Amino acid sequence: MAALAVSAGAALALSLSACGSATAQSGTSTSSTSTSSNGVNVRVIGGSDSRYKGTGLDAPYALPKASWTDLDGRAVNWPADGLPKPVTVVFFGYTHCPDVCATQLADAAAAMRRLDPGVRSKVGLEFVTVDPARDAAATMRSYLARFDPSFVGLIGSLSTIDSSATALGVALTGKATSTAAGAGGYEVGHGAQLIGFGPDRKASVIWLPGTAVGDLRDDLTTLAGDA
Repeated sequence: MAALAVSAGAALALSLSACGSATAQSGTSTSSTSTSSNGVNVRVIGGSDSRYKGTGLDAPYALPKASWTDLDGRAVNWPADGLPKPVTVVFFGYTHCPDVCATQLADAAAAMRRLDPGVRSKVGLEFVTVDPARDAAATMRSYLARFDPSFVGLIGSLSTIDSSATALGVALTGKATSTAAGAGGYEVGHGAQLIGFGPDRKASVIWLPGTAVGDLRDDLTTLAGDA
């Protein structure tokens, strides 16, 4: 098991397992920094200093430069092409993930269903596969449709995935042999945070597994209010 820990007193703990099952524990402290196994530096704000119910970022992430292909075969270039909605949740995962990916995507979909219609129209999600060898477009389309057919899938090279993940504070630990049901023989270690981008194309909040759906909904509404 690989582990990534972020802590400041009892403020917040984030752990990365073989498939990226990160969890959060809330507290009363303010900020912390951690460096992951692929050199990712994560600075967070905890407690009352943040405007969000999720984990506010001390230094918001900018959308990195990256070239992807969407599920219709079209080129998508970050940051030139922007994001599909003024508020976009970005998530790194894969379709054979045996646990946390489905949980995070289901929670995101549930939070979006609870949004007022005017807010919902401003919110989208981009799913970046960390397993391009197995995640063909048709496979990803079928997988994402289980949660919300509006979710966008992106496929890129391993080097693009790694550099983008690093820029966005997502730890990647690569393949590990697995006998878990549905894993297909191996799992891919990855950070499991949902990353929230606002209309300025900056990510100022992340949501770890275990974040309440209502809190995620409230934060999406906050971000949409900036649009």
